[in-house]
Amino acid sequence: MTPDRLAAWREALLEARFRGVLTVKAGDKSVTYRSDAELAAAIAAVEEPVAE
Repeated sequence: MTPDRLAAWREALLEARFRGVLTVKAGDKSVTYRSDAELAAAIAAVEEPVAE
């Protein structure tokens, strides 16, 4: 995934979490997480490569 797409996915994840929803949409992708903890783990997983 390109850095720009990774950053866009991170923003979509954060926006969904702040809104209190578990379905994240970015471009042509959509993912529904089972819990806030799972969503938080996804955010943590993309924050590391974005920070590099």
